[in-house]
Amino acid sequence: MTEADLYYFNNQWISFNHYSAFSNPDKKECLRKINNRIKAASKFLSESSYLFITFGTAWVYEFRKTGKIVANCHKIQAGEFKRYLLELGNIVDDYTGFYRRLKEFNPGIKVIFTVSPIRHWKDGAEMNQVSKSILLLAIYKLREKFPDINYYPSYEILMDELRDYRFYAKDMLHLSETAIEYIWNKFVSTYIDDKSKAIIMEVEKLNKAVNHRPFNINSKPYREFIQSQLKNIEALEKKYPELNFNPERDFFKSRLTS
Repeated sequence: MTEADLYYFNNQWISFNHYSAFSNPDKKECLRKINNRIKAASKFLSESSYLFITFGTAWVYEFRKTGKIVANCHKIQAGEFKRYLLELGNIVDDYTGFYRRLKEFNPGIKVIFTVSPIRHWKDGAEMNQVSKSILLLAIYKLREKFPDINYYPSYEILMDELRDYRFYAKDMLHLSETAIEYIWNKFVSTYIDDKSKAIIMEVEKLNKAVNHRPFNINSKPYREFIQSQLKNIEALEKKYPELNFNPERDFFKSRLTS
């Protein structure tokens, strides 16, 4: 990105393609953070075997001053944007070009599309379904053009298998923990082999230890718990040298010194 891609708002330089964490009062610092992340993401993508793309809604916001669709409005007044529903052809054409460039960039990568089951209720039930239908049809058309594209039916699982409202959160739009776990387990059984499932179970156990909140962080039992987790991390690193456990190790070491 260049300085021309930034916009000054509310005493900060922002990017309409990035989350507010990248915004900064200093233009050069904002640009530095963005481009560093782009470089890291590019390297990660070049080495990736799979790319999952989740469509959420066909509704978009176009910044009137530039005529470009934005990913983040940064709480700028709604009147500065034009909101409209993408047409099927727009999505298919854009992702056709994207997919071809992606395969040139990383020929071995496999792409899996999915549609988010979270409902966008701003325009009511009817227009939510219209939006989701456009997205589903767009993916169908892309798979016709590129048979190696795969599709994971998270939207259909919720609509067809989890039809009860108890599978929604309190806002009746997002999913409950039960629904998330159900869809995740279906995903694991579809795409992940037995060896990787075993790794996931061990990593999830470590994540639970990280999220554990003791009554007294200075107690002897908790410090012994930390030491056991550090030993566990050493064992996992020997067992899975391709995985990075530095964040978890740093977390437990910081607890020892706190």
